[in-house]
Amino acid sequence: MRRLFIILVFALLATGCEKNSGQNLECLVTLNAVVQGQSSAPVSIVADRTLSGTMFRNINTLDNYNIPAFSNGTAQLQVLKGLYMITFDADAVFADGTEHRVRAAQYNSPEKSVRLVDDNCTVTLYLTVLQ
Repeated sequence: MRRLFIILVFALLATGCEKNSGQNLECLVTLNAVVQGQSSAPVSIVADRTLSGTMFRNINTLDNYNIPAFSNGTAQLQVLKGLYMITFDADAVFADGTEHRVRAAQYNSPEKSVRLVDDNCTVTLYLTVLQ
């Protein structure tokens, strides 16, 4: 009986271990911001996290990620692979010293979501200046 118990435990342990398939579940996302209608590039962009519509949301798990601050138009974050909605308003400072409120809304619904399924992904966000 003891021998049978040991064999069963070993069998359960052996089947519970999965060989590393080499597939990463996470994606390193590089966000590039392009502000339409501006002659100078954004030096910094900080998303307004107080707005309920601000999101970097995985559609499958509904996990929300904080939108990182952009430096020289670029930001990076690590997320689980999947489909994402990205939308936010932000304060942007430009190279010429001007400041504007901008909005990212091109991925603002499940139908317009962006696929982040590779180990490294780059997403260009076309920001609109708000008046």
